[in-house]
Amino acid sequence: MDKRSFESKDYPSIALRISAAGSIAEFVIFIVYNFFKKCLNQPSPTFLMPKKSAVFLSTDFGRRADAMGRLTTHVLDAAHGCPGSAIKVELYRVEGAQLELVATAITNSDGRCDAPLLQGDDYRSGVYQLQFCAGDYYRGRGVQLPAPAFLDVVVLRFGISAEQDHYHVPLLISPYSYSTYRGS
Repeated sequence: MDKRSFESKDYPSIALRISAAGSIAEFVIFIVYNFFKKCLNQPSPTFLMPKKSAVFLSTDFGRRADAMGRLTTHVLDAAHGCPGSAIKVELYRVEGAQLELVATAITNSDGRCDAPLLQGDDYRSGVYQLQFCAGDYYRGRGVQLPAPAFLDVVVLRFGISAEQDHYHVPLLISPYSYSTYRGS
């Protein structure tokens, strides 16, 4: 593969970054690309994801903070087909039988917390528990719930094993069911 096809044909978004950065960056990226191609007999995964490649090769250290680990969540109201706004969320660190309150937040109009629940020095591997006040949310929307509510506080217990990773734990709720997964 010649240099010209690498720049303009195969990876147009990378080519734009190279031309903006200058000839030294162009040379470095071309060498790295060929290294991965020879080692793996295929393009490097970072070249298949230009956004991640740009963050990795960036000299803007403020942007590199995006690669640091953090915990986020959001709530979707599956019963009404909308974000779960104004839901109280509590995050606990689980130490044996003890729960240590780490953060409390209220979801915004998009069903998300305005900031990560956990990041920086507080973000470490371990077992955590998220608690969502779903019953209060549905009562606030005027939904008639039985007494006691089938789901009042939804509790999700999960582990963080990779401190450099972003853990996103969404919650899909209705008055009688919930679902979660590890998002991205």
